[in-house]
Amino acid sequence: MPRLNPPQSPAGLKTSHRRGQKPAATAYVIEACEPRHLLAATFAPAIQLLTDPLPRQSAVGDFNGDGLPDIATIIPEQNEVSILINNGIGTFQHVQRLGDVEPRAIAAGDFNNDGHIDLAVLGPDLTNGNAVVRIFDGRGNGTFVANPHQTHLITGGPTLVPVDLNGDGFLDLVAITNGRLAVMINNRNGTFAKPVYYKIGDQSPTGLAIGDFNGDGVPDVAVTRGRLGQVAIFLGKPSDPGTFYPPAFYNTGGNPSGITLGDFNGDGKLDIAVSNEQFRGSSMAILLGNGDGTFRPASLYGGANFADCITSGDFTGDGHDDIIVGAFDGPLNLYTNDGAGNFAPPTPIQGGQFTQYISTGDFNGDGRPDLLVTPYKYIRLLLNTSGTPAPAVARADSGSGSIQMIASGSTGSFYTVEGTQVTVGVTGPGRATLNFTSSQSVLVPRGLSTIRVTGRVLDSISISGSTAATAVSVRVLGGSLTLNANSIAANSPLGTLAAPRVNIAVLSLPDGVRNVQLLSANDGSVTIGGDARPTLSFGQIGNEAVSLTPAIAQLQILQDMASTTLITPAIGQLTIGGIVNSTMNLTSSSSNDLTSLAVTRGLSSSTIFSAGGLGTLTMATMISSRVLAGVGPLTPDELLPSSASEFSTPASIKSVSLQSDVRTASFANSSIAASSIGSLNLARVQTFNGGAPFGVASQFINSLSGLDLTSKRTFAGRRLSSAAAVTRMFARPRIDPQDLLVRIL
Repeated sequence: MPRLNPPQSPAGLKTSHRRGQKPAATAYVIEACEPRHLLAATFAPAIQLLTDPLPRQSAVGDFNGDGLPDIATIIPEQNEVSILINNGIGTFQHVQRLGDVEPRAIAAGDFNNDGHIDLAVLGPDLTNGNAVVRIFDGRGNGTFVANPHQTHLITGGPTLVPVDLNGDGFLDLVAITNGRLAVMINNRNGTFAKPVYYKIGDQSPTGLAIGDFNGDGVPDVAVTRGRLGQVAIFLGKPSDPGTFYPPAFYNTGGNPSGITLGDFNGDGKLDIAVSNEQFRGSSMAILLGNGDGTFRPASLYGGANFADCITSGDFTGDGHDDIIVGAFDGPLNLYTNDGAGNFAPPTPIQGGQFTQYISTGDFNGDGRPDLLVTPYKYIRLLLNTSGTPAPAVARADSGSGSIQMIASGSTGSFYTVEGTQVTVGVTGPGRATLNFTSSQSVLVPRGLSTIRVTGRVLDSISISGSTAATAVSVRVLGGSLTLNANSIAANSPLGTLAAPRVNIAVLSLPDGVRNVQLLSANDGSVTIGGDARPTLSFGQIGNEAVSLTPAIAQLQILQDMASTTLITPAIGQLTIGGIVNSTMNLTSSSSNDLTSLAVTRGLSSSTIFSAGGLGTLTMATMISSRVLAGVGPLTPDELLPSSASEFSTPASIKSVSLQSDVRTASFANSSIAASSIGSLNLARVQTFNGGAPFGVASQFINSLSGLDLTSKRTFAGRRLSSAAAVTRMFARPRIDPQDLLVRIL
């Protein structure tokens, strides 16, 4: 079958049009395929899973936490979703039917972050003629809660994709509607905000894929425009993740239907492949990415008429992303890749005739990607039998240990010695290496019984060959629901690290990261380099040396930061349980080194020092602590500046607010100082301090208020710019100014 290639311009293959402009029409020429000697993929005879009439899309996920991919398939003719649980040997057990849903599209993901896979089902809303996405919460045992949450759309389409668009650690949803892209942001509880729509410019788009096409760490969206013979690229806005620029359009030389992503030429940049649904034309188009969000002119390949679906993966086991295309009236075709983005003539896969929908997964746990295909009727499983999976490689430094390599687009699973199942996945370029120190035999639940497996102790995870488009995820199920690792380190850029149930000692990401989620960091160090503004989320940090080269967009610590030194230029939003025996040093000297701080339990024996200004600080208490902006250096026994010369910069604190409903003092033996202070509410102040010089120092305080716990009297003052103004503020409630120092310098 001939391959169709576009002519190259003298300027090379990079597109030169601006975002939102339609490129000039491309003329295609026919070029004979040169012979290639590539590995072939083989598949076992098809296993028929369902006999229901006209099944359609399937979602693949581990619904019962046994480490094996299960299946949820929509059956529109019966208005239901069928749940199939994997038995591990290529057979499945039918456990549940979710009825009365009018399904048109389906996706699987943990939308409420409870550790269980949920289902999102898109279908018509019979009450108003529009559409609705129903979220069925997973129970973790292979079944789902029958009463779904609902998010309403204008109209419903054929595709639904889960992805974390805004980097908050919760999966959002992107859907295709009637000529529009619908973006639904997760409310951080498994429900979704009202959709935001973007015009696609084609009334019947079908294919949707999401990836980082320009390497900025923000997800982008690609949509096929079938009738117009194009793919639309919506680049995500780094300044407002979850929103998108107007699309750019690229010709595909046919009627594109399905879409898939991969690094087809091995340059570390995401490429696009689409299936062309047309008669006597190309069945597949390849658009190689330039890495900046633009794409080269399409290379076209023949093979079958009316190609409906497409998927990519290393099906031959040679390390290159191959492509499989399914057709309405033809064979299921495999296009093997030579690693440079060139594909051999298609090879039919037996048992896949007339495939309209296709999914992939390692359904029998042998390390090879298998196929789940839906012809006109039934559902079939095609188990990959290509080559021999690579065995574990012994570590040179530990006779009892081993390593596990996880390449781009794949996952690796193992059990800990506590019986906890862990899955590590890599998307985008690069790979992760899991280093184990020892192993032993453990019993873990699997299906309706228990099996004996090798439980391993994870020493470290090292990441190499990654870029800003790379995401590493660590999913933990069963057992203790936590994973302990000594270190996670990367030697190249990394986009995201999603490990919300992982405890580490050392985190080393020298070239920056966009998003990090960890359960805890204890007894080690956290270092992050680069110039990105990452979002960081920890359950707890203790006894750590935290050094962050970039300014931080958002830092969330659910529990406490204890016995820790944190150094970073600036933080946008900091939300934390408590700060105990710790020091936070913000070094950028900007007007706002910390935009907002919310401390649930307050500061205890801790210091927040900012070379520049501080924004809005809300804390329960300040006990034996200091908040200083543009102050210093002070002597070790000096809590407050004693002269204006000790204000090193004219920094300000916008506001400090402590809680008045605490049982004891909210402000005791502590100090707040800056050249100027806006609003200062000290709430319940322990003014009797035995002569200890604590309180507030500034050149100007716009407002100051509090309650003296000794006398039970309140005090308040405005526009304090002199010592006399402070004396007047304390005179009426008869508070001794020496009990609470307010220095106007």
